[in-house]
Amino acid sequence: MNNASTRAYLREQMGCADATQANAIIAQGLTLEMLPDFGKAGIKTACASARCPGGVDAAGLPNLGELIPAIIEEKLKITTH
Repeated sequence: MNNASTRAYLREQMGCADATQANAIIAQGLTLEMLPDFGKAGIKTACASARCPGGVDAAGLPNLGELIPAIIEEKLKITTH
């Protein structure tokens, strides 16, 4: 599967509000194929990194990350079983 199917899954099944939230999670390396291998700790780390990635954006401003609701993180953890 590709990023489009992962993005659709994150939006339609997990409840990401928009593609920006889904893309932030995908940018951490999460794909549908890899979801079972991430495990609970991996999901927690991926969501934390998407929320607060650090560094700067293209304009040189601090990269503040994306809002990833805790409920999405919990839903993703459940799917890793």
